[in-house]
Amino acid sequence: MTRLAYSLAVVALIFISGCEGRTAPEAESSFRTNEYGESYGSAEGAQSLDDEPELISAMATNGASGYVRKDDLYAGEPQNPEEAVAHQQARDDIAAIACLDSVRAEVEGIPADPSISETGRSSVRELMNARVAGTLPTDGVVALKSLLAESGVAESSMPSDLAGLAGQCAAAAEESQIRRIPVYQSDGVTAIGEFEVGR
Repeated sequence: MTRLAYSLAVVALIFISGCEGRTAPEAESSFRTNEYGESYGSAEGAQSLDDEPELISAMATNGASGYVRKDDLYAGEPQNPEEAVAHQQARDDIAAIACLDSVRAEVEGIPADPSISETGRSSVRELMNARVAGTLPTDGVVALKSLLAESGVAESSMPSDLAGLAGQCAAAAEESQIRRIPVYQSDGVTAIGEFEVGR
């Protein structure tokens, strides 16, 4: 064995024995931390909620770049299939009521506190889909008529031209689904705008 090979073997042995019993250092987070100890940065590439920072990069409606709180962003999210069904039904009820409220002045007979059936929930979803698909004059009108009928409005009380009301109703239903949360600077305290969840 040459002297160089012997020296390298000794160095390797010393290094290996010095590492014995030690674990590899944990990977450091790629997120920065603010003065309150909260992580902040982009959630892009996160595999789970646990991989996301406490303050997530977001663009406010006023164009300002900042951060939303992860807790605000995911607030109220269902945790199981039963909660998911109840959550969707509640959202559909809110959308249907917003829709009916938006056309109340033009349509006689809408109850002050309408109860929404599954058919009514389905109708309001169809109405919103028709707005996205650009079929309000056809599919949207059919869905609005169904929603009004389910709410107890007599067909004779419905205006003859429902296409405009279908658009108004769909817009109100969609707006009701949006939740606004604050956008902060990296300190997580200074609000600089709002972020719309669900648009």
